[in-house]
Amino acid sequence: MRKLEIRLYSSGIICQNSPEFDDLFGFSVKDVQKEMRRGNRLVRCKRKGATVGCEVESCQKSYHYPCAVQDGAHNVEDNIEEKYT
Repeated sequence: MRKLEIRLYSSGIICQNSPEFDDLFGFSVKDVQKEMRRGNRLVRCKRKGATVGCEVESCQKSYHYPCAVQDGAHNVEDNIEEKYT
């Protein structure tokens, strides 16, 4: 099975460290827009609205959660760092 490190794209679960904070609950508008664009490029089903993206910053793969599982992604919840890998 191929291991793909993934994280949930959700403001309630993970916060990117960014020097630019505003009214988006501590999220940079630039970071949010970047993740929204990435959510439009799905790997498996080719539909829009991905909520799971690769944890490796250089990797641009995005999935719906069920598609990530079907594609062989390895999901491990990390409550300390508030991410899934």
